[in-house]
Amino acid sequence: MRILFVEDNQLNRIVAKDFLEKEFNNLVFLENGKQCIEYFNNNNVDVIVTDLYMPELSGFEIIKQIRNIQTKDNYTYIIALTSDETDKTKQLAFQLGVDDFITKPISFDEIASRIKVGLRLVETINKGK
Repeated sequence: MRILFVEDNQLNRIVAKDFLEKEFNNLVFLENGKQCIEYFNNNNVDVIVTDLYMPELSGFEIIKQIRNIQTKDNYTYIIALTSDETDKTKQLAFQLGVDDFITKPISFDEIASRIKVGLRLVETINKGK
């Protein structure tokens, strides 16, 4: 099970890495959406945790592109992170195909729990195909 954590803020990536590596193997930390799409195109990815507002390629674009290119045999669970908790942002993220939405500041215990939910769902979905 491979998990991508996409966040342009270096400090947030470092803190997330310190915490999440205690819980999960096969974590990959990336700093922008362009890197995420390139990685996704060349690897199996089960869960993506992504900030929504990043330079080069936003989390919204990640969600849109992943949903357009993923195969029916390999579902990827996507969790959005943002400090923008407006209804407009949430609705757009869900319309594009995000599976879960977490507002900042974040609790890494909560993120870990939601990643575990995503991994269980992906395993169930992909096993049935």
